[in-house]
Amino acid sequence: ANNTSLKSGVTIDDVVKRAMTLEELRAIRAVIVSQCVRDEWKSSYNGRRICPNDVNLYDLNTILIKPLTKKRNCAFKELFGTGDSSPTYYVSHWWGEKVLDFIYCCEYHAMLHELSPSHAKYWVCAHANRQHDLGADLGSDPGESSFNRAMQMAD
Repeated sequence: ANNTSLKSGVTIDDVVKRAMTLEELRAIRAVIVSQCVRDEWKSSYNGRRICPNDVNLYDLNTILIKPLTKKRNCAFKELFGTGDSSPTYYVSHWWGEKVLDFIYCCEYHAMLHELSPSHAKYWVCAHANRQHDLGADLGSDPGESSFNRAMQMAD
């Protein structure tokens, strides 16, 4: 059973240490699968109803990430009560891809590399950066941006 769930959260000051474990990514999938149809999620692109397999990162950010992180002005990762997590892998991806496909790819990657769900740690910008205060995490110097720093820290 998966014990990872969204909680009141923690504060992780260093954006680079906001990598998501595979367990946390699976918890996101569980939320999408359980709530998308029930709550009649709509596409952030055209406003049409979507099913779990259609949810992309634009949708997830609009429907889940930004509303849940607004009050605390925190990163999505900080809603999980698991604390800081240095990235094992840096993930570059397209926000238009389906979130469930992305999670499946992470699962497949972890399986190929024989990583346990708690040890496979992926730095994903949408989950690591504070979406209501991107300037603070991105900075003005590209060499010091959260993206570059996470790439450098990942194995």
